[in-house]
Amino acid sequence: MKTRCAALLASLLLFPLAAEVSFFGLDLAQDDKLLFQAKTALPGGSLYASLFQAKVPDGPIEQLTFFPEEIQCLDEGRSLQIQNRYGLFRSSGTDLHGFKPVKGFPSFVSGSQVQAGKLIPIQASPDGRYILSIQPLKSAYGRLVLHDAQSGVETIVSQRLGYLLGSFPALWSPDSNFFVYASGGRLYYFSVEQLRGKRIPDERFRDLGPGQAANARWSPNGSLFTIQGRQLFRSDPREFFTRTLYSSLLSTGSIVGEVPFAFDPNFDSFEISPSGRSILLVKNTRSIFIYEVKNDDRSSLDPEMMPYLYLPSNTLVNRVIWPVGGPITILATLLQNGERRMRAFRVADPEFARPLIAETKPPADASGPKNLPALRQEAKVQDLDGVRDIALSPDGKLFAVASADALRILSYDDFSLKQSLDASSPIRLLWRNSSQIILAGEQSTELIDLSTGKRELLALSQAESAGWSPASGSAIVKTGGKAYALNQAGLWDDAMVYAPLPASSFSANYRVFTDEVQAGSYKNAVMVRAIKTLKTSSLVLPPSKRYAPFPLKDEERVPDVFDHGSRIRRREVALVFDLYDGDEGLMTSLNVLKDYGIKGTFFLNGEFIRRYPGAVKDLAESGMELGSMFFANWNLTDGNFTVDAEFIRRGLARNEDDFFAVCGRELSAIWHAPHYSINSMMLQAAKSLGYAYVGRDVDPLDWVASQEQYRFPGMYLDAAGIVERVMERKQPGSIIALRMGIPAGGRGDYLYNRLDILINALISEGYEIVPVSTLMEHSK
Repeated sequence: MKTRCAALLASLLLFPLAAEVSFFGLDLAQDDKLLFQAKTALPGGSLYASLFQAKVPDGPIEQLTFFPEEIQCLDEGRSLQIQNRYGLFRSSGTDLHGFKPVKGFPSFVSGSQVQAGKLIPIQASPDGRYILSIQPLKSAYGRLVLHDAQSGVETIVSQRLGYLLGSFPALWSPDSNFFVYASGGRLYYFSVEQLRGKRIPDERFRDLGPGQAANARWSPNGSLFTIQGRQLFRSDPREFFTRTLYSSLLSTGSIVGEVPFAFDPNFDSFEISPSGRSILLVKNTRSIFIYEVKNDDRSSLDPEMMPYLYLPSNTLVNRVIWPVGGPITILATLLQNGERRMRAFRVADPEFARPLIAETKPPADASGPKNLPALRQEAKVQDLDGVRDIALSPDGKLFAVASADALRILSYDDFSLKQSLDASSPIRLLWRNSSQIILAGEQSTELIDLSTGKRELLALSQAESAGWSPASGSAIVKTGGKAYALNQAGLWDDAMVYAPLPASSFSANYRVFTDEVQAGSYKNAVMVRAIKTLKTSSLVLPPSKRYAPFPLKDEERVPDVFDHGSRIRRREVALVFDLYDGDEGLMTSLNVLKDYGIKGTFFLNGEFIRRYPGAVKDLAESGMELGSMFFANWNLTDGNFTVDAEFIRRGLARNEDDFFAVCGRELSAIWHAPHYSINSMMLQAAKSLGYAYVGRDVDPLDWVASQEQYRFPGMYLDAAGIVERVMERKQPGSIIALRMGIPAGGRGDYLYNRLDILINALISEGYEIVPVSTLMEHSK
């Protein structure tokens, strides 16, 4: 075990963040069948290898292992879907065996490029018939496409929309007959019945009103709930056509309640109870309210009469589990000391109990509403550190919890242990029904029957080693300390021993080898050379997208201002995060950076340090690089102020003192002035204290507020447009500045909520993301 871990670590150190695909393990049989593997890195640094077999010289290629980056159980447990960066795969029978690429869907074996960075999410209909996906047009825009999994036919639903990686812009109805989607700040519906009847109305006649995907939720009984401003609407999807067609005369739903605050889909979310009679509102990612849907009871809108739970500032709500009759479980992630910890908060369902007033109160240092009653917790807060995935059984009675080496089955009501099973490096888990669990891990995906204890192999995730069996001539692999052989049906059977033929790169007709390529994210290519004709060809097409070449010469900088790194030495950029007077987006950004294993540079203004000491402590413990942005949020070059060298020195010293008082440590000796307004006197004053000034060469314009778009014509861009602007202007060595918080006047959306889109785009063009200090070091 130690040897295998050491080998994995060694290979990881040689594998860059840019998610290069590397082919290895070529083994050519005498009948010209080839085994080979492809290795790629996941965000955060872990990696896996997928096994393929092909008939040389030109295929076809067949995928043999399926790493479960994402899994979904469809059609009431009759189908299992696995998604990874090599494609989308489904079991070919109701026994959940025999995985094949979904017909017509892009996959590596059909010639599509392997995805880099985080996966672009998809949404399959609950019955499995249709798949919604994003076909990227540029870095942050794509088409919304509906794919028929039976026929392979595609229908373009929306020609252009900005998308997110953490959520999908569409939601399927429970009966798979409708979905709603967001495009251009508005919600639309789509009817499968209209699609099959070839009578899809123009998009403008399917308009449900303003909003994003976060504004909408389906209830289990098939009603659509939407929040617009403070009003909560309920719609019967059977009335969509009439109501949207006559939207000038009819509303697109019935008002069934109000929320106490204006709903902002950039930061807020909500869930509907199984009955549709109660709503759970998550305000600003962590303030939680639960109340009954009552349009005729205005008193229910009084926040002081509402159940309330205020989570710590370093918390993000991930998921809400709301079964019929049971307590509500709120799964949240806390970022502490640079590490993520998972917690489960349990509260009573108000439809079955009335625990409106609790003994606990919000934290004394909470920056949110004060003196509001908290939700009574039926059980203590559950510590879920080390938990990799959680799933609720269909009957709502059991909780499955997967950790690094165990699968525990708990009673949902009180978290008492019912059963414990061995598990090897699980990644995802699903309930097929109330007695069967699908456990997908780093070595294999298996079906576990809790009533009998039987464990059935469904698919292999990856192979530690592979070769050809001398007995059957089929593939044989070793993974997780076990051996498996591929049978004639294309399924893996247990093998007594792992004893393959010696690996070979020759047959009587061909020779195979890998060759370095200079194209995009592929580090090498699988080459096939015909021995008789001496013709050489590539088995795998390299990506069409090539990395941009380096400039021919470096670029000079403004004296005493480090506004970019070397243009010609390395393909790397720095992400800079400016914290002025609001913490919105901070925890989201830290979690995204944690996902990718990236270190960013954060500049702290004194106003932020004084207003958000808890957030500053979280930052100090996160391992990020921290610099100074002066002690106050002023434009230091404004003619209304008299600024001299001593004022600059004192302002920087005061910011150091404020930071040290909060964190007990020093800021890095880098700084920039608020709003990047600077002159030579200020530069020299700071330099005399040992500070280096950091500028920027890519201004995303994310600071331009909605209300200022007429003051700055053409400068206001939506978040997807900002990503495109950054990608057009970045160069090797660029410093890209992002503003945290909400600028005065607000925005329709925010760049930090699309940080993973930006990082994915940079990775796909071969860029490594480093702190500013690394850019400085590499520029010497």
